[in-house]
Amino acid sequence: MTPAQSKTQMEDTSCIWEAAPAVSPDQLAELNRKMKRQKYGVWALLLFINVTFISTYLVWPSSRFHHVVANSMTYINTFMMFRITFNSTRDYMFPKTAAQEEIVIPKTPESLAILMTCYDETEQEIKNSLDSLVTQAGLQKHRQAMFVVCDGKKRKGTGMQKTTAEILEHDVFVNRTPKKTIKNAYMGWRRRPVDVDIFTGTYANMPFCCIVKHENQAKRDSLIMVRSFLLKHNSRHERPRTIFNPETFNTLSTWLFEAAKIDVVDHIIGIDADTVFHPSCIKYMVEEARRPQTTAVLGYMEVNFNSRKIPSFWDILQNSQYFVRQRALRVYQSTITERCTCLAGCCHLLKVCETNCGDEVLLGPFGYYPGPKDNLWRHLIAKVGEDRHHASLVHSRKPEAKMRMAEKAIAYTNVPQSLSAYLNQRRRWSSSAVCNELLMLFGPHTHLFERVFAAFLLLYWALFVSLFICKWVPFIPGFNSTPSRKSTSWALTMVYRVYYLCLLVGVPLPMWSRLYIGLGMVFGNYIGVYIKAIHMTYTLLYMDYFGWRESLAAV
Repeated sequence: MTPAQSKTQMEDTSCIWEAAPAVSPDQLAELNRKMKRQKYGVWALLLFINVTFISTYLVWPSSRFHHVVANSMTYINTFMMFRITFNSTRDYMFPKTAAQEEIVIPKTPESLAILMTCYDETEQEIKNSLDSLVTQAGLQKHRQAMFVVCDGKKRKGTGMQKTTAEILEHDVFVNRTPKKTIKNAYMGWRRRPVDVDIFTGTYANMPFCCIVKHENQAKRDSLIMVRSFLLKHNSRHERPRTIFNPETFNTLSTWLFEAAKIDVVDHIIGIDADTVFHPSCIKYMVEEARRPQTTAVLGYMEVNFNSRKIPSFWDILQNSQYFVRQRALRVYQSTITERCTCLAGCCHLLKVCETNCGDEVLLGPFGYYPGPKDNLWRHLIAKVGEDRHHASLVHSRKPEAKMRMAEKAIAYTNVPQSLSAYLNQRRRWSSSAVCNELLMLFGPHTHLFERVFAAFLLLYWALFVSLFICKWVPFIPGFNSTPSRKSTSWALTMVYRVYYLCLLVGVPLPMWSRLYIGLGMVFGNYIGVYIKAIHMTYTLLYMDYFGWRESLAAV
């Protein structure tokens, strides 16, 4: 195929998305009032549920129902631990061959498009991420190209003298072509045309294409833009309808074919600009993606302790939280149900296919931008958790799609270093979890375990106030106050502790990592419930704030 044949003439195609009408100040004010009313409605509902639960417990303190509900998450976590232990023991004693696992190694190595999104990262953070990408091992036979998308030109991080866009243009990418400005380059997620600057070149011999949006459009917009483009690039000779104008599409498609020598892209590798990949991270994700019906793979997250000389309290606490969450729920979802429900935005692999990048999901529910008439749930699910939302949509609509975790594909990320930053992050994560668990609970094709887990998680979230009060208020007897219930609670607690103690000893980790994880689990054991109470309260107080006021005002 010649370079000329690689181009797709898009002049006669129309944009899939139509521009949305502008939001007036009166509509914005009414939207703010509606969001507050709905937030107060959620408060009233939770108050009613918790008062009813505590009242009925005080009337019938011997009720087994309250004990079961209070310990529901403990039961399901214990079940997961036993199942993981059984499967791991079986696989160790009777290992399967690659043929038995139906792993298919392609004759031609997969082509990879790396997508790095950035917003307000520093020069050092960006260079650390890029350097970890260009030094990946085991990818010599894979064709690779890198997309770097900067979401806006105006944002400066704390203590920064330049914007991230200026850093990319003048300090990071020095071996590049002149900048090309394209007006109305594509129809953005907010249903407004977006202007961009594009320049290409090489970074340590890897071809890159840097796209700088003139205005902030949110990370979801960047994901939609690149994922949609790559699928349309693969089918460009069919002249597909796109969200791009012809100049933008042809510029990107020609660069990908001529500079990167990629005719068809197989996988997208997602990374954030404050994340560093282990030297074999991408290799392990690619290997995991070769399992049958696998459409996505997430990496294993750890805190980047190299970002500072002495680990902080927040580093140690959050690293142990990552360990606990991934070694139980994510391992269970990866090995048992084969349906991980959250693709970490800072480290994941997506197959370029209709399931992930097709218009039905990507430009449909995932790309839906809520307007003034939409409710609080629609605003939250669209604006606080694109990583979990994508996985939930796929699992609830495509039962054959499988998403796994590659435990050896380690990525090191920076974490919040203050209480306010931590609470803001957990507010977004908690709101996203609740909204997407509702989607999983009522999705038409959700796996049975994921549906049950969603129900238990939502129940735990709704009754957290009751559980906290009955556990820590002295004059109210706890749910585990009888001898038999105390024994059951003690046994379940011991299962939890023995499971993670065995992991700390058995999982190959550096000694310092074992020490940090163990110390973080001690912190979590003594103060975790109080931190949980603070961040749950913070989430409820600010559940109607997610940065969309400025977004709507801008359009």
